[in-house]
Amino acid sequence: MTQIARAIADTGHAARRGQPYGFHTLYTVLTAPAWWIGSTSKAYSVVKYIGVFTMTAAVVPAYFLARIVCSPRAALFAAAATGSAPALVYSTMILPETLAYTWSTVCLFLIAKGLSTRSRRWLGAAAVATLIAPLVRGQLSVMIAVYVLAVGLLLWSSERIRAWRATWSWRDWLGAVLFGIGAIVLVNALLSSRSQEWLIATGYYRDRIVDYGLWAAGALTIGLGVLPVVAGLAALARPRSVRPTRELSAFTATAVSAVFCFGLYAAIKAAYVSTQFGTFIEERNLIYLTPVLFAGTALWLDRRRLRLVPLAAAAGFACYVILATPYALDNVPYAEAYGLSIVQLSNRDLSFAPAGVEWLVVGVLLVGIVLLLVPRVLPGRRAAGALVAVTAGLVLAWNLTGEIAGSNFSNTFSRQQLGLSPQPPDWLDRATGGQGVLFLGQGLDQGKQLKENLVEFWNRSLKQVWSLDGTAPGPGPTLTPNLADVDGRLSPDPGFDYVMATPGIDLVGTQVPGDFGQWQLWHIQHPLRTAESAIGLYSDGWSGPKLVSYNRYSTPGGRAGSVVVNVSRVGANGIPAPPGHVTIRVGTLVVGQDKQPAFGRVTAVRHVLSRTGEETSVSIPTPPPPIRVEVTVSPLFSPNDYGLSDQRQLGAQLSFSFEPRRPGS
Repeated sequence: MTQIARAIADTGHAARRGQPYGFHTLYTVLTAPAWWIGSTSKAYSVVKYIGVFTMTAAVVPAYFLARIVCSPRAALFAAAATGSAPALVYSTMILPETLAYTWSTVCLFLIAKGLSTRSRRWLGAAAVATLIAPLVRGQLSVMIAVYVLAVGLLLWSSERIRAWRATWSWRDWLGAVLFGIGAIVLVNALLSSRSQEWLIATGYYRDRIVDYGLWAAGALTIGLGVLPVVAGLAALARPRSVRPTRELSAFTATAVSAVFCFGLYAAIKAAYVSTQFGTFIEERNLIYLTPVLFAGTALWLDRRRLRLVPLAAAAGFACYVILATPYALDNVPYAEAYGLSIVQLSNRDLSFAPAGVEWLVVGVLLVGIVLLLVPRVLPGRRAAGALVAVTAGLVLAWNLTGEIAGSNFSNTFSRQQLGLSPQPPDWLDRATGGQGVLFLGQGLDQGKQLKENLVEFWNRSLKQVWSLDGTAPGPGPTLTPNLADVDGRLSPDPGFDYVMATPGIDLVGTQVPGDFGQWQLWHIQHPLRTAESAIGLYSDGWSGPKLVSYNRYSTPGGRAGSVVVNVSRVGANGIPAPPGHVTIRVGTLVVGQDKQPAFGRVTAVRHVLSRTGEETSVSIPTPPPPIRVEVTVSPLFSPNDYGLSDQRQLGAQLSFSFEPRRPGS
């Protein structure tokens, strides 16, 4: 998001790392002006303020949405709760949700208002808002379906259609059912042909749609305090004592449509993501139901009664989802489901065990049911009003507690990550005077690239991200440069005078002095050339499934010498892994057909047995430069097989150095 917004601020066009990028979301346009500020820290603060003000602005349309069917006091509760939900943790993050949360609430209000007034102006405004919604965030294309379905439900329940249905025979009903089934099949076929996500999820993983959809619902239910979900759903069934109105019908149609469409989207998204990235609790895609559920709860605050059968059904649903949902107690903060923050708080700060957390949420459900039922039997409006007011306060307190807990978890994680990088965060801009910098790395661990991303975020001088082994991190374009010549020259040369490199990559130039953490900063001599590089190692020096190579392009006086290979398993922490058979080959280096370093001829081969806790150094004669060394280790082992969390396949910890031959020797 920041790459795109900065490009819009600088050039007026979206781009990532200098490469044009198609339209993504209006959020980047909204935040782009903040990046006109020269100081990254100040610009970042402005972006966060934009997010906070934009996301909390949802309280305004949430109030008017509730006012369609509720009193001003009850609507104020719905607005305050919408601005207190755990989802507001996202407000200080650089995410389109900060704008989408408010815009979706605007759309829901306009749809309900348009359907209740039947005014062309309101209906037109709702149509325009729903058409803009996908530009805010792609998921909000669901809002178009919400609008269409709400219109259909309202027409279906209208007096004219009800009177027409009253004349149907059983054959008419059978035809209608068959027509509905055919329409569902047709819609599914159309969506499957246009959406890979829909095709994969609905075609092959229907069970995951149900399970993961309910997980998302469970996280939302817990985060909102359980009672608002029970009351918000049950209130959609109008008590017999309440007179039907156009406003109530419009709100009910809008709410039912929103729950169905957003729920279906979240379930299918979670099922699809589980096949591509991992299994997640995708509450993040359901947060847009928050204003609707609180507006439904506000209806109960006014009526103080619910129909018993819908209440029992809603309570049963809530009970199932809060017990079926994983609480992610060992994954804090859980960025996809901040609704779980309050139960994570109970585990971390109050020492609730997983079973205790289950009892906690079940207890909250039981208390909620009691609070929803008691006003029916309390004598006098004053006592019932007092109890309803206390209930509203408890709901707000629960939501605020979850929001604050989620924010604290997120802030703690952020400080920890920032503390792992050199300080101040804009150290690269300071060291280079803002001149352009190329990042050149190798062995960047998948899923552990946040450090490089943070450097890129805080330092606008970092322009391109490359790697010698194809592990350069996104987001945005990356490149593995070609070896243009055996002198170590790389192609293309981006023309930057500074290169930020990972250990194991030495460049032709001068290393800039300073404490730059795990990286080195080079002021290079053009053309861009590597003096030596070690490729195929993890950042902690371990070899893995990839071939490990050491390439040396020049030596003092161009003389032959010896390469010293250090082989160690001291870092195996006593794991009783079988010994590793290490094969070291040394020879000349040539440019391969793939424009990467390759062996010319092998001049020496050595074999070493690497055991846990042992370290060995091997000195091997080399030919004149350029020199290539390749190392293989077999068998590999995984610390995870011995009870540790590290799931990598490891060989040995390797390091390389070159000792030149003395003249005349």
